[in-house]
Amino acid sequence: IIVEKVPLLLLSAGAAVATLLAQGQYVGSGEELSLPDRLTNAVLSYVAYVRQTFWPAGLIPFYPHRQNAVPAAGVVMAIGLLAVITALAIVWRRKRPYVFVGWFWYLGMLVPVIGIVQVGWQARADRYTYLPAIGLYIALTWTIGDVVKNRRRWQRVTAAAAVISIAGFAAAAFAQTSYWRNSERLWSHTLAVTPENDVALNNLGIVLLAQGRSAEALQRFEAALRLRPGNVPAHTNMANILLARGDTSSAVMHLRDALALEPGDRDAGDLMGVVLLRQGDVRAAVEQWTRTLIAQPDDGNALSNLAWVYATSPDATIRDGAKAVELAAKAFQFSGRKNALVLRTLAAAYAEAGRFDEANAAARAALSLAREQNNAGLVAELQATIRLYEQRLPLRDNSLAQRTAN
Repeated sequence: IIVEKVPLLLLSAGAAVATLLAQGQYVGSGEELSLPDRLTNAVLSYVAYVRQTFWPAGLIPFYPHRQNAVPAAGVVMAIGLLAVITALAIVWRRKRPYVFVGWFWYLGMLVPVIGIVQVGWQARADRYTYLPAIGLYIALTWTIGDVVKNRRRWQRVTAAAAVISIAGFAAAAFAQTSYWRNSERLWSHTLAVTPENDVALNNLGIVLLAQGRSAEALQRFEAALRLRPGNVPAHTNMANILLARGDTSSAVMHLRDALALEPGDRDAGDLMGVVLLRQGDVRAAVEQWTRTLIAQPDDGNALSNLAWVYATSPDATIRDGAKAVELAAKAFQFSGRKNALVLRTLAAAYAEAGRFDEANAAARAALSLAREQNNAGLVAELQATIRLYEQRLPLRDNSLAQRTAN
């Protein structure tokens, strides 16, 4: 019985390791949760999941971690409740073995996702209950079956209660899915349930920013940072808005905060490189994108930006045709081979490396994509660069020369 489970245990262990590796950037980051906080959250989550299974109200896509804000009395009550149920399951293990099996199924299956090893900043997640809740259903269903056995009247009552319960859960599911109609409704609902939710504030800000409501978006990002100053995406989103408003110095402050918290964050790293380029410090921008690629080798933006500088900088001490081709080719691969701007960069890299036939072919492919996308500005630019490549001349970005000199 044990040996036959070994392959399944090995598969589970492999999945656990894969999860930790994939989510490694979130484990042990700037604000690592203490063990007491994680244990407290685990106890409360066990109780919360039971409540949500049988009373699915207030469900949201992200539950913020409360850390030290949990009253001690609530923790004690949760521990007491779990201890009582566990003791009853053990005492009844012979008389009602289904309670023992169901309860320990629930407890055991939640262990990998209960938050003792923290992955991400959520306190809990509804998706974690799909399989563990089966144990609760086993315990409840077999208990009811035992109670109403040989009691015809109770069987009728139980059947009626089952129909009512199914109808109630169906109505609750219908209401819940309505919150997912669009992102603004979803995150607004999340904030209605948990007003102090920095992730929801940041995500709602992203939605508002996409709608052109930058002032409202800025308010959400500021509120998110007041709740959790370590919210890296909120820092980066703030920087984007501040840059658009021309407040470069404030944007740089937020980007530095973001990179101090998460040195490998690709969004903050990419944007910091752009800011440094705007400020005229090309070499610092190159260094920033290089650091980003060390942490995130598949960052297409950093790859493309670096390749462009290496290919087109008027400063011969910065240019590196071979390196530009290597980086641009990777960026082109990661882009899905359908990005006109990345193709333009690859063409410039080929030209700097003296591979003008390939530069011409890449530029013409980019021109075709730009026409398909009705990008008139890029079409005109590519037509001019194609003429350069036909004359076997490399491209130089004069704006980089001006910024280097500043």
